Amino acid sequence: MPEHENREGTDYGLRFMAEVMRLDHLHWGYFPQKKFTGEKFSLTEVKQAQLEYTNRVFTFIPDGVKTILDVGAGIGTTARLLTEKGYQVHCLSNDKYQKAVINQKYPAIPFTKSKFEDSQLGKKFDLVLMSESSQYLDWPRAVKKLTEILNPGGYLLLADYFRKADDPFYKTCKVKGPFMEITQKSFTLLKEEDITDNALPTLEFGSYCYQQYMLPAADIISDMLNNKVPGVLKFLVKLTMGGQLKKVRYYIWEHTPDKFDKEKFKAKLDYIIQLWQLKA
Repeated sequence: MPEHENREGTDYGLRFMAEVMRLDHLHWGYFPQKKFTGEKFSLTEVKQAQLEYTNRVFTFIPDGVKTILDVGAGIGTTARLLTEKGYQVHCLSNDKYQKAVINQKYPAIPFTKSKFEDSQLGKKFDLVLMSESSQYLDWPRAVKKLTEILNPGGYLLLADYFRKADDPFYKTCKVKGPFMEITQKSFTLLKEEDITDNALPTLEFGSYCYQQYMLPAADIISDMLNNKVPGVLKFLVKLTMGGQLKKVRYYIWEHTPDKFDKEKFKAKLDYIIQLWQLKA
């Protein structure tokens, strides 16, 4: 389960990026010059970098592909851009927020709410696209499903970040070595590109937003609760929600800053784009 997802199947981190940050894409950015070009961090530049990322991934799509399954479809922008290029796209996600947004914004694009491993789509595709979604899947089961829903000689195109070793940093991400071993049993790797340095400015922007906005807001809310909420109510909240509050405090003041550590990320993870082809 993604770190920000609740039991109802909504990733609130993605919802925050879509509704508060007003981002068109919910993935990292690709910065061609490996840095922000302006004097200040710019949300406009982040949006452009996200579009650059999408276009970079699109260059990996082989000739002859017509039908695409977009697994973990975000808010549908990638699917829309693919349809504008003439591809027939089907979106799949187990997130009810993504389903609601895509159904409202792009009603002509088919959407299935399901875990990929459990999906029953009743049709096959030339290519399956996974943009930052492979890390959330049971990979042995996912590979088995891929062999079932891809046409002969079909492709898996993925862009994601992978741990170099079994380290707790970004623990939800796959370790690249075992991931490759499992995938190579059914697929042949045709092309791979490491875009780590191009993606890292995304972390710089995240850290900037955290320091400038998220942390001060959290401090204000914390002070307000400590000073304005009656003692009896604070006791009842602590009694009934103590574990959840402790988890929230951990994520805000300890976990999040660590995730934005650019040098630590580069030392422990690789961000890659891969194109695989199903073996005969």
